[in-house]
Amino acid sequence: MHRTRHISKGFHMFIAVACLFLLSATAFAGGVGDLLPDDSVDKTKPIPTETKAPPIVAADAAIVKEAEEVKAWCQKNPRVKTNHDCECVANRFIAERQADPVVGKDELLSRIITANKCPSLEGIRANGYKECMGSSGIPGFNTNGNELETYCQCVGKRTSKNISEHKGKLGPKQRSNYNYYAYRYCSKAEAYK
Repeated sequence: MHRTRHISKGFHMFIAVACLFLLSATAFAGGVGDLLPDDSVDKTKPIPTETKAPPIVAADAAIVKEAEEVKAWCQKNPRVKTNHDCECVANRFIAERQADPVVGKDELLSRIITANKCPSLEGIRANGYKECMGSSGIPGFNTNGNELETYCQCVGKRTSKNISEHKGKLGPKQRSNYNYYAYRYCSKAEAYK
């Protein structure tokens, strides 16, 4: 009987040591959380394995680089540069990219350009004036008695004002309409009061 008890105590000691060994081996291999109920361990916090910059810093650098490419594209494209403030477009691109990191660059640019959030009012005014001066030789062009220079300055200013007041999407058709409205407005005497 004494011998059975001694084996029993040894067996219990063996079981305790084996459990501790298994517990420590499991903790290194898969984590203690695998042995415990799901509610008792927070598995949402990963254990850091390396010390490197968080992914957001890397993403921000990539976004800034992409925005610089957008700004360069804007500045090289005469039509875009005339109608849009390229610095503003680049800054809006950063905000849009952070809000929607999956969509393609062209779609983001389309959103920014048509949203009329970055108009270059000086560029629009100058372009309206230039187009008006170039149109003066076309048959049927009528300043309604106004001096050409004054009339075309009015057209440029009015086109810029119309576009600056536009809310929502602004495509080529709306731009053309605002230019047409400027020609009509500047034909009236009230435009010069």
